[in-house]
Amino acid sequence: MLFSLLPGKGRLQLSQIDPFVCSQCRTDFTPHWKQERSGSILCEQCVTSNQKKALKAEHTNRLKTAFVKALQQEQVLLAQSASLQAVRPLGPSPRL
Repeated sequence: MLFSLLPGKGRLQLSQIDPFVCSQCRTDFTPHWKQERSGSILCEQCVTSNQKKALKAEHTNRLKTAFVKALQQEQVLLAQSASLQAVRPLGPSPRL
């Protein structure tokens, strides 16, 4: 619990201030605090950790999308190749 002096009516008043506590890790000591839109207060380490997790999730989703697209393209090429082989048989070409 912290106490601070606030100017009152012609004199100083003693006011009680509760310290910040991170809503994620419950720490009460950090050089930088951030208040989220939801109203929760996070310490610097949790903010950084959440940003890294969000970036990693975005990167993973992009890689997954690219992999699925490449797999679909490969399947299309294999299907086209199979249809071409069915049209013309493999073997020696006839001599005239």
